[in-house]
Amino acid sequence: MKKALKLLVVVMTMCVATTSCTTAKLNTGKLRTMYEKRINKTSILNKLFFNDHKKKRIIYENIEIFMNENEVNKEFDVIAFGRYTPIQSPLGLLRPESRSLEHNLFYKAAKMAYDNKCDAAIIDSKNDFRIIRYR
Repeated sequence: MKKALKLLVVVMTMCVATTSCTTAKLNTGKLRTMYEKRINKTSILNKLFFNDHKKKRIIYENIEIFMNENEVNKEFDVIAFGRYTPIQSPLGLLRPESRSLEHNLFYKAAKMAYDNKCDAAIIDSKNDFRIIRYR
């Protein structure tokens, strides 16, 4: 029983040690590519029951995504701040955070902008974004 308890403590310590200091290197080109893939790919059930493909297309055509404030050519007001934090498994090796961010960050920012009836989103950092409305 003591050996099992010691083994459990060692395994839990290793899990915490390997997942507590993860970093993510995100390629902006890959972020935009994954966003466009997500917009164009909709399952058959979502098309039949929820018309999800139409909503995605509206979001893609009407909401702009910027990587920093200097890319915005118009004056704007910040309406909301958003944060996308994917669910992280205790064993970060199964699905690293960066992969989940690549697939969903742009879409979550654009969807929040659409839901708040705004014009664009600015990605500030790995997890944070701002929702803006043009003046």
